[in-house]
Amino acid sequence: MIDSLNSLQSKNNIISSDQIQFKVYQISDWIEIINSNDISHINRYELKCNLSRGIPECIRGDVWAFLSKANKYIERSDQFTYFRLFSQDNLEIELQIRKDIHRTFPEHEMFAFEDGYGQQGLLNILKAYSQFDSEIGYCQGMGFIAGILLMYMHSEELAFWGFVGLMDKKNWRRIYEIHTPGLLELIKKLSSRIQTELPMIFKHFHNEGVDFTVFSRYFITICSYRVPIKFAVRIMDVFLLEGEDELIKIIAKMLELKQKRILRLKQEALYSYINENLVTECYEEFEMLLIL
Repeated sequence: MIDSLNSLQSKNNIISSDQIQFKVYQISDWIEIINSNDISHINRYELKCNLSRGIPECIRGDVWAFLSKANKYIERSDQFTYFRLFSQDNLEIELQIRKDIHRTFPEHEMFAFEDGYGQQGLLNILKAYSQFDSEIGYCQGMGFIAGILLMYMHSEELAFWGFVGLMDKKNWRRIYEIHTPGLLELIKKLSSRIQTELPMIFKHFHNEGVDFTVFSRYFITICSYRVPIKFAVRIMDVFLLEGEDELIKIIAKMLELKQKRILRLKQEALYSYINENLVTECYEEFEMLLIL
């Protein structure tokens, strides 16, 4: 993780972070990576550092397709697979999805209109996934993840396979399993990290009766619920490479940055702050590289 913007010094497209130098990717470098279609031969540290700096908007969807392996999923399926999946009727699941869609990024122009491209595309993706992985089906929170992918990937079908890749390769589907064992495991990991690295915050949460399950939404939506879209997108940039460990690091970093504020809050105010304001304040007050 890049901890300080001040530790970054640019010279001839080389940046130093904690005394380790890495190349700053230009668009041509990103394109070369995408075309290689093989992450195993790429310097992972260099790639991670560049993801933390941000992907150029014009190729973000292509990079996400590469990281999520969406293109490989498409290659292994026939051209009608996605159509068949979302065309299968399951009125109960469709009703559940429709109840949630209008609450998914309601202020974003893509999702502002009922039955518009964004809402219809999101409905199709979520219906298709409920058929593709019938054991999990549809769960609240999925729409925010699929919606972020749909914003940047070049087609509805590609966004679907990107979602499949995220759920499969990052094993994010376990977050939505019955009794949420994966979610509870992540909350336990976060709690343990905070106890070790930020003991004052850990003790304060305990004293105020605020359980670390307050961070459930952060995991269920990959930090995209009621936060600035630009922040959610940057989280997705690094998550698609590093997965849960990076997400836990980011949450811990935000708590560290806002520790003084958090230690002054009591009970309901603390709970509300974590749910409503923590991410937005960090985004507005600190450089992204301080968080990522």
